[in-house]
Amino acid sequence: MMLKRHRLPAFGVHWTPSIFDKLDDFERIATNTLTPALEVSEGKSGYKVCVEIPGMKKSDINVELTNDILTISGEKKSEEKNEDENLYSTERIYGCFTRKLKFPDIDNDKVTAEYKNGILEITVAKLEDAKPKQVLIG
Repeated sequence: MMLKRHRLPAFGVHWTPSIFDKLDDFERIATNTLTPALEVSEGKSGYKVCVEIPGMKKSDINVELTNDILTISGEKKSEEKNEDENLYSTERIYGCFTRKLKFPDIDNDKVTAEYKNGILEITVAKLEDAKPKQVLIG
């Protein structure tokens, strides 16, 4: 249950549960779409993007880099259903997704991707001019 912040004039600020919290949770679940979580980090030579997409095959994932925009897309397909079983509840999410990230000063020809244990790891190299250079003081 989420806690809502309410101001009570004589007592200051308190955290109290709201009767509408369950409705908020239901709406969040009902409108849930497949949006893989990602993590982006920057190093001296480039960027690393890690995307959590468990339960997918490599063939269902697309990675493109065009004009400094990295596009990650795919489709998580539902498993074959057994005609003899009734599904009572599911919290799994299926469907298509697309994530786009724009990077400054990257080399569109130097990108690699590896998918292992449900994690897609993409590395994108920076242009040579964009890499930090040590300047000697004379």
